[in-house]
Amino acid sequence: METFTEWFDFIGAVGTLLGLVGIAIYAPALFVDRGRFFRNVRRIVARFRFLAGFVLSLSALLATLVYSQFIGYAPCELCWLQRIALYPQVVVFGVALIQRELREYFVPLILSLAGVLFALIHIYIQVTDDLVFCAPGEVACSTVYVTEFGFITLPVMALILFVLLGLIALGGLLERRAGSGRDR
Repeated sequence: METFTEWFDFIGAVGTLLGLVGIAIYAPALFVDRGRFFRNVRRIVARFRFLAGFVLSLSALLATLVYSQFIGYAPCELCWLQRIALYPQVVVFGVALIQRELREYFVPLILSLAGVLFALIHIYIQVTDDLVFCAPGEVACSTVYVTEFGFITLPVMALILFVLLGLIALGGLLERRAGSGRDR
């Protein structure tokens, strides 16, 4: 089981690094209106927005279940709060994927912002070992189960995921506000 755990941790860390690259490319593209590269990035993300949101959120949901149910990492209180911000997004993006539209981008945006907040608090607790924000439970929020590449922990993975989901939702909201047409 240890080999599977190491492999699973590594795959999650690589996914997190790819997420960082995605953020570095897509975040500026949302706000820079010049250049063919940024227009192409916005166009590609707009075309696959619902699929990307669904795949990211479903993958994260499955990963949380593998970690807790198969590997045996017990979730702390902040992990549960992050899951509460994540799980509905699978349904939101799944329905949007089927219907080919999302009427209200604020739902995944607000859930992502909440997830970012909980992940940042969780990272703070793990770095400082200050449990002031952590409700007492079976597992301390300062417990570190995964450390890959010296900085990628489970809350870091969650932070990157929520930033990506938030940017996807924000991109849709900005596109709709700009009146650039219907979602594809």
